[in-house]
Amino acid sequence: MLGEIELLRKDKQIGSSLQAKVVITGGGEEMSLLEAHGDELPMLFIVSEVELRRTSGDALTISIERASSERCERCWRHVPTVSKESGICDRCQNALAEAGSS
Repeated sequence: MLGEIELLRKDKQIGSSLQAKVVITGGGEEMSLLEAHGDELPMLFIVSEVELRRTSGDALTISIERASSERCERCWRHVPTVSKESGICDRCQNALAEAGSS
């Protein structure tokens, strides 16, 4: 997966791994494990998005695409929850709110 991301960077299709979306297609136990940890996968892979597409086969295939969401001005992840007013994502808004209440 890292090699595919680096090829996209070399071809100037993305500037960093945070502009990438990983698409994993497949089934079986491996897909079930990935689905159970789906929310953590973008942070684990150091990308903005991970899409899991379940199919009937057991084999997993991985492809890399350019992330389509807006970029958070604070963490630089491309996520659908970026506020139009502040330019930051929900996760960063929560982090700033917690830091302000300390």
